[in-house]
Amino acid sequence: MGGMLAATFLAIFFIPWFFKLIVDRRLSEQRSTAEIEEEARRHREAAMRATRAPHRHPVEKGGADAA
Repeated sequence: MGGMLAATFLAIFFIPWFFKLIVDRRLSEQRSTAEIEEEARRHREAAMRATRAPHRHPVEKGGADAA
């Protein structure tokens, strides 16, 4: 019985309260849309550069591994 009451209390009061907190936080963004889009563009460009960069060092011919 206690579990049912607790679940009902959570569903009626806390879930809407958490939703309101998230929505209020999202609506209180101080940056303009242009600033957010610019940040997204910079992150996309950085991700593209990171995927094009080699992730390993080339093996030199005649180096210490050559036997």
